[in-house]
Amino acid sequence: MDSYSLLFLIGGVLLLVVGGSAATRGTMLSLSASKLSPLAGWGLLYGFLAALPELSMSLTANWYGMSTLALSVPIGSSIFNMLLVLGLAAVIRPVTLPDQFSHWPRLLLMLLLPSALAWALVSEFKIHAAGQVSSMSGAILLAVYMLLLLYLVVYLQKKSSKVSEEKAADTPTTSKTHKALLGTLWIALGVLLLGAGAVCTTVAAGRYAVASGASQEWLGLLLLAPLGGLPELVGMIALRVKKDDLSLLPNLMSSSATNLLFVIGLNALLMPMPRYQYVTADLLVLLIGNCLVMATIYIGKDRRTSRIEGSVLLLGYIAYAVFIVARQPLWANIAF
Repeated sequence: MDSYSLLFLIGGVLLLVVGGSAATRGTMLSLSASKLSPLAGWGLLYGFLAALPELSMSLTANWYGMSTLALSVPIGSSIFNMLLVLGLAAVIRPVTLPDQFSHWPRLLLMLLLPSALAWALVSEFKIHAAGQVSSMSGAILLAVYMLLLLYLVVYLQKKSSKVSEEKAADTPTTSKTHKALLGTLWIALGVLLLGAGAVCTTVAAGRYAVASGASQEWLGLLLLAPLGGLPELVGMIALRVKKDDLSLLPNLMSSSATNLLFVIGLNALLMPMPRYQYVTADLLVLLIGNCLVMATIYIGKDRRTSRIEGSVLLLGYIAYAVFIVARQPLWANIAF
């Protein structure tokens, strides 16, 4: 990798980490100053913010004709979130599912619907999907995302706890205004940094792929997708430090749904988005992984993912990474 690309990659990673921290801080301040339910805030607001790197990466890659990167990044990042980030969080401390999502049809709607719909529309149930993701498929994905977002906002707000409302009522108005302003500024800063970091890392990966013959699929799934998942990783660490178990899983599910429905849908609607060779296999891995996450929640007591189950999710991600490396050479033409 030349020094120019390496500099872009390192700078992009730093921007993603700092941007993720800024978005996390902004979300915390905004929630403390508003009547928004913590679950709605972390599960919807931060879930969308955390998916901004994947959106920037995917749009940038598609614009420059790197279609494999454009499609593999949101898919790979969703797998990264649900297997590695959730698995690591559970290994640190068991993750409890909020009561608002304990009813299995609701969990099915948020966890399995996006991955199943993406598999159906992107791969069209074909083992070796060819051609392009149609603009009609993109429109359907976007429409479902908007409906899901509307449902969750209304539902989560109705289920917001009275304790949170009482705490918000006890906070002085001047303090609320100050926190809301600071939260907005931190979120705006986070958005700018996340977008800039995503563009830098995408440009670096694209230059490296062109110069060395490295596989776009490998770079998208095992480099850019985990980098796009850095905000979720930063948010997970922040929630673990605060011992906030209830907001973690909704955050990860919302980010994954945004990747699959909004990012892929918007890309397909704006410009042609060709499928890569193994897209069906990757979407099936995601669907199976989400089924495994749902199983870990309902196995045992207290609707939680234990340390042992978290270890299983982590091992699943490692096995998937090995599968990617085994199915396709890392470099078509070795050149450093």
